[in-house]
Amino acid sequence: AEVREQVIEAFKTMEAREPAQKRAEALAEQVRKAKDKSMNEVLGETKLDGQPIEVRATGSFAWMEPGQRGAPPQISQLDAVPKAGSEFMETVFQELEPGDVGVAPNADGTAYYVAKVDSRAYTLPTERDALRQEFLEFRMDTPQEQIRYQGREQIAQREYSEVFMNWMRGFDKQYSLDVMVPVEEAE
Repeated sequence: AEVREQVIEAFKTMEAREPAQKRAEALAEQVRKAKDKSMNEVLGETKLDGQPIEVRATGSFAWMEPGQRGAPPQISQLDAVPKAGSEFMETVFQELEPGDVGVAPNADGTAYYVAKVDSRAYTLPTERDALRQEFLEFRMDTPQEQIRYQGREQIAQREYSEVFMNWMRGFDKQYSLDVMVPVEEAE
Protein backbone atom coordinates (compact mmCIF):
# COMPACT_ATOMS: atom_id res chain seq x y z
CA ALA A 1 0.00 0.00 0.00
CA GLU A 2 2.92 2.35 0.75
CA VAL A 3 4.33 2.09 -2.79
CA ARG A 4 0.87 2.71 -4.24
CA GLU A 5 0.56 5.90 -2.16
CA GLN A 6 3.97 7.07 -3.36
CA VAL A 7 3.01 6.42 -7.00
CA ILE A 8 -0.27 8.31 -6.57
CA GLU A 9 1.57 11.21 -4.94
CA ALA A 10 4.17 11.29 -7.74
CA PHE A 11 1.40 11.25 -10.36
CA LYS A 12 -0.43 14.12 -8.64
CA THR A 13 2.82 16.10 -8.52
CA MET A 14 3.44 15.53 -12.24
CA GLU A 15 -0.13 16.51 -13.11
CA ALA A 16 0.12 19.70 -11.03
CA ARG A 17 3.24 20.99 -12.83
CA GLU A 18 1.58 22.35 -15.95
CA PRO A 19 -1.17 24.32 -14.14
CA ALA A 20 1.43 25.63 -11.66
CA GLN A 21 3.67 26.79 -14.50
CA LYS A 22 0.73 28.48 -16.27
CA ARG A 23 -0.24 30.26 -13.05
CA ALA A 24 3.34 31.44 -12.57
CA GLU A 25 3.45 32.65 -16.20
CA ALA A 26 0.25 34.66 -15.63
CA LEU A 27 1.72 36.23 -12.50
CA ALA A 28 4.96 37.01 -14.34
CA GLU A 29 2.94 38.75 -17.06
CA GLN A 30 1.24 40.92 -14.42
CA VAL A 31 4.67 41.96 -13.12
CA ARG A 32 5.94 42.67 -16.66
CA LYS A 33 2.95 44.88 -17.47
CA ALA A 34 3.42 46.96 -14.30
CA LYS A 35 6.93 48.02 -15.32
CA ASP A 36 7.47 50.76 -12.75
CA LYS A 37 6.09 48.83 -9.77
CA SER A 38 7.87 46.33 -7.57
CA MET A 39 6.79 42.69 -7.48
CA ASN A 40 5.51 43.31 -3.96
CA GLU A 41 3.26 46.13 -5.17
CA VAL A 42 1.94 44.06 -8.07
CA LEU A 43 1.47 40.73 -6.31
CA GLY A 44 0.93 41.94 -2.74
CA GLU A 45 -2.86 41.56 -2.85
CA THR A 46 -2.86 38.41 -5.02
CA LYS A 47 -3.87 35.15 -3.38
CA LEU A 48 -3.02 31.58 -4.29
CA ASP A 49 -5.26 28.89 -2.81
CA GLY A 50 -6.67 31.52 -0.47
CA GLN A 51 -3.24 32.51 0.86
CA PRO A 52 -1.41 35.74 -0.02
CA ILE A 53 1.57 35.29 -2.31
CA GLU A 54 4.83 35.84 -0.48
CA VAL A 55 7.34 37.94 -2.40
CA ARG A 56 10.87 37.26 -1.14
CA ALA A 57 14.09 39.04 -2.08
CA THR A 58 17.08 36.77 -2.51
CA GLY A 59 19.80 39.38 -2.27
CA SER A 60 22.94 38.82 -4.34
CA PHE A 61 23.91 35.23 -5.06
CA ALA A 62 26.08 33.19 -7.38
CA TRP A 63 25.07 30.16 -9.46
CA MET A 64 27.58 27.95 -7.63
CA GLU A 65 29.04 28.04 -4.12
CA PRO A 66 32.12 26.31 -2.75
CA GLY A 67 31.65 22.83 -1.39
CA GLN A 68 32.32 22.19 2.25
CA ARG A 69 35.43 20.40 3.53
CA GLY A 70 37.05 19.97 0.13
CA ALA A 71 33.87 18.87 -1.66
CA PRO A 72 33.34 20.19 -5.18
CA PRO A 73 31.29 23.35 -5.70
CA GLN A 74 27.52 22.96 -5.67
CA ILE A 75 24.47 24.93 -6.78
CA SER A 76 23.89 27.80 -4.36
CA GLN A 77 21.21 27.20 -1.76
CA LEU A 78 18.87 30.17 -1.39
CA ASP A 79 16.61 30.68 1.62
CA ALA A 80 14.06 32.47 -0.58
CA VAL A 81 14.04 29.67 -3.19
CA PRO A 82 13.98 26.24 -1.57
CA LYS A 83 15.52 23.53 -3.76
CA ALA A 84 16.79 25.96 -6.41
CA GLY A 85 18.35 23.77 -9.09
CA SER A 86 20.09 23.99 -12.43
CA GLU A 87 16.99 25.03 -14.36
CA PHE A 88 16.26 27.88 -11.94
CA MET A 89 19.86 29.09 -12.11
CA GLU A 90 19.96 28.78 -15.90
CA THR A 91 16.82 30.93 -16.19
CA VAL A 92 18.10 33.59 -13.81
CA PHE A 93 21.69 33.76 -15.09
CA GLN A 94 21.36 32.96 -18.80
CA GLU A 95 17.85 33.89 -19.91
CA LEU A 96 17.07 36.99 -17.86
CA GLU A 97 18.77 40.37 -17.98
CA PRO A 98 18.43 43.04 -15.27
CA GLY A 99 14.80 44.19 -15.23
CA ASP A 100 13.51 41.01 -16.92
CA VAL A 101 10.86 38.79 -15.35
CA GLY A 102 10.71 35.05 -15.92
CA VAL A 103 9.43 31.77 -14.53
CA ALA A 104 11.60 28.91 -13.31
CA PRO A 105 10.92 25.66 -11.46
CA ASN A 106 12.75 24.39 -8.42
CA ALA A 107 15.01 21.33 -8.74
CA ASP A 108 12.27 18.70 -8.43
CA GLY A 109 9.54 20.62 -10.25
CA THR A 110 7.29 20.88 -7.18
CA ALA A 111 7.20 24.70 -7.28
CA TYR A 112 7.47 27.43 -9.91
CA TYR A 113 8.92 30.82 -9.08
CA VAL A 114 8.38 34.21 -10.67
CA ALA A 115 11.85 35.74 -10.78
CA LYS A 116 12.87 39.31 -11.50
CA VAL A 117 16.53 40.20 -11.86
CA ASP A 118 17.09 43.58 -10.23
CA SER A 119 20.79 43.88 -11.02
CA ARG A 120 23.80 41.84 -11.98
CA ALA A 121 27.44 42.26 -10.99
CA TYR A 122 29.76 41.38 -13.83
CA THR A 123 33.39 40.39 -13.60
CA LEU A 124 35.72 43.23 -14.53
CA PRO A 125 37.66 42.79 -17.80
CA THR A 126 40.96 42.62 -15.87
CA GLU A 127 39.57 39.82 -13.68
CA ARG A 128 38.31 37.97 -16.78
CA ASP A 129 41.77 38.23 -18.33
CA ALA A 130 43.38 36.83 -15.19
CA LEU A 131 40.90 33.94 -15.06
CA ARG A 132 41.45 33.24 -18.75
CA GLN A 133 45.22 33.19 -18.27
CA GLU A 134 44.89 30.84 -15.28
CA PHE A 135 42.73 28.55 -17.40
CA LEU A 136 45.23 28.55 -20.27
CA GLU A 137 48.13 27.81 -17.94
CA PHE A 138 46.31 25.09 -15.99
CA ARG A 139 48.24 21.84 -15.74
CA MET A 140 47.80 18.88 -13.46
CA ASP A 141 51.36 18.65 -12.15
CA THR A 142 50.52 18.73 -8.44
CA PRO A 143 48.05 16.73 -6.34
CA GLN A 144 46.19 19.97 -5.51
CA GLU A 145 45.64 20.70 -9.21
CA GLN A 146 44.49 17.13 -9.80
CA ILE A 147 41.94 17.45 -6.99
CA ARG A 148 40.70 20.79 -8.40
CA TYR A 149 40.30 19.19 -11.82
CA GLN A 150 38.41 16.21 -10.40
CA GLY A 151 36.02 18.59 -8.63
CA ARG A 152 35.33 20.44 -11.87
CA GLU A 153 34.86 17.14 -13.69
CA GLN A 154 32.31 16.01 -11.08
CA ILE A 155 30.34 19.23 -11.48
CA ALA A 156 30.35 18.88 -15.26
CA GLN A 157 29.16 15.26 -15.04
CA ARG A 158 26.38 16.16 -12.60
CA GLU A 159 25.24 19.05 -14.81
CA TYR A 160 25.35 16.83 -17.92
CA SER A 161 23.27 14.14 -16.19
CA GLU A 162 20.66 16.67 -15.09
CA VAL A 163 20.44 18.27 -18.55
CA PHE A 164 20.19 14.85 -20.22
CA MET A 165 17.42 13.69 -17.86
CA ASN A 166 15.46 16.93 -18.42
CA TRP A 167 15.85 16.45 -22.17
CA MET A 168 14.63 12.85 -21.92
CA ARG A 169 11.59 13.88 -19.87
CA GLY A 170 10.76 16.58 -22.42
CA PHE A 171 11.27 14.16 -25.29
CA ASP A 172 8.97 11.58 -23.67
CA LYS A 173 6.34 14.26 -23.00
CA GLN A 174 6.56 15.88 -26.45
CA TYR A 175 6.13 12.60 -28.30
CA SER A 176 3.89 10.86 -25.74
CA LEU A 177 6.19 7.87 -25.53
CA ASP A 178 5.40 4.75 -23.58
CA VAL A 179 8.38 2.55 -22.90
CA MET A 180 7.64 -1.09 -23.55
CA VAL A 181 10.01 -3.80 -22.51
CA PRO A 182 9.71 -7.05 -24.47
CA VAL A 183 8.98 -10.10 -22.43
CA GLU A 184 10.99 -13.12 -23.50
CA GLU A 185 8.95 -16.19 -24.16
CA ALA A 186 9.64 -19.19 -21.99
CA GLU A 187 11.52 -21.89 -23.82
